[in-house]
Amino acid sequence: MAWRNPLTTLAVLGLTLVALPACDPARPLAADPLAARPGAHLVLVSVDTLRADHLGCYGYERDTSPTLDRLAQQALLFEDVTATSSSTAPSHMSMFSGVLPRVHGIKNAVTHNQAPRVRLLAEILREQGYRTAAFADGGLVTAAAGFDRGFAQFDSRYEFFDDKLDRVQAWLDAAPDEPSFLFVHTYGVHAPYIPTRAHDLFTDAQYSGRLAGREYVLETRLREGRFKSLARLMDAFWEGRSRLDQADIQQLVGLYDGAIHRVDAGLGRLIEMLERKGWLDDAWLVITSDHGEAFREHGTFEHRRVMQEELAVPLLVRPPGGLPEGLRLSWPVTQLDLTPTCLAALGLPPEPGLQGRALWPLDAPTQRTRYASGGDGMVFDVVLEQGKKFILRRGEPGALYDLTADPGEQTDLLSVDPAPPWRALLERRLAGAIEASAALRVHFGDPQQGDAISDEQRSILEALGYLR
Repeated sequence: MAWRNPLTTLAVLGLTLVALPACDPARPLAADPLAARPGAHLVLVSVDTLRADHLGCYGYERDTSPTLDRLAQQALLFEDVTATSSSTAPSHMSMFSGVLPRVHGIKNAVTHNQAPRVRLLAEILREQGYRTAAFADGGLVTAAAGFDRGFAQFDSRYEFFDDKLDRVQAWLDAAPDEPSFLFVHTYGVHAPYIPTRAHDLFTDAQYSGRLAGREYVLETRLREGRFKSLARLMDAFWEGRSRLDQADIQQLVGLYDGAIHRVDAGLGRLIEMLERKGWLDDAWLVITSDHGEAFREHGTFEHRRVMQEELAVPLLVRPPGGLPEGLRLSWPVTQLDLTPTCLAALGLPPEPGLQGRALWPLDAPTQRTRYASGGDGMVFDVVLEQGKKFILRRGEPGALYDLTADPGEQTDLLSVDPAPPWRALLERRLAGAIEASAALRVHFGDPQQGDAISDEQRSILEALGYLR
């Protein structure tokens, strides 16, 4: 079955499904469309730094994501997903562990392994007899931070997505047809944004500003394998960023969108690889991101804070064989839900102590409290509930936003009224989450000291902006 052609009947799944343009959690579905599939494959893809609102299936006006848009027609698309952090290492560790960064203790560029009594998704699946393999993009998703735990094969190196997919193809070619967990991670959307000319579809051809041509020089040098010069090239890519005008920023966004288009094409290749292998009809395919990216909407670039452009991420789940029609689910979701959801999808029991919940059966609450942290040094704590967002920065007053009335977070409600009713409630929620996380951390244990990062890893981290 070609993946581009959705099933026309539910007989294959033995299910009855009511397709809705936007799923109201208060309205029950006719039947559970996501029956557990014990022994099915699990393929998890993390596109680092991918903000949800730059994908067509999330309403973006540019055609950046034709592959993901087609996939959404056969999958669950969660419209309101909050990352647990705006930083790569803590966010990914929350995906794999189901606990907040305050519990697992992993920060960017810190040489600590994860708390020993928190079992990661790969560890659980390997204990259940799954073959496990990871193809990560280095940087922060490394063995030094404990991400190799549970993976029989852990390949982590910074490279172009096409090159990484070559490695995935070789692994698939040799893989026996037995239950497998495959994790694929790419920095292909992370700065420096390199769409290549074939995917550079969204920049201004007449542009001659500060950024003109930088991405092609950088790509050439990366192709030459000059990783030790990556830090210098990143500095060159961002040189003069404090002086970028609106035309420069629009060009930067165009490069970012082109990079999305390039990775999206790679995702199409990955799906075709799974289909040729014969796994697509017997695999849960999950595609998400660790955090988004800022383009000076709130004064900064990259992902240094915890505004919505950095915390709102995509999540698409395609069950084995696909759905006959995609479902868009509007209720609140967090990355903490990823591990319990994957376990539920495979018919495995939930792990004790997790702070997330399985996303099916499809009976999620219409309201939910979610938490995140982030910023350099993890100085921000965030709580979201019923469309309100409270941000507490260490040593500074908080900020409060009404995301329903002000989705762009332009008006801090505390600047109008320092003591609105919502502030006290959200402060209590945040204090409770911090206290509960501290108790869980005592239960699971502090992170263990790991190996120091190598000089090559340090140069890559510096280039990616994580050690500045």
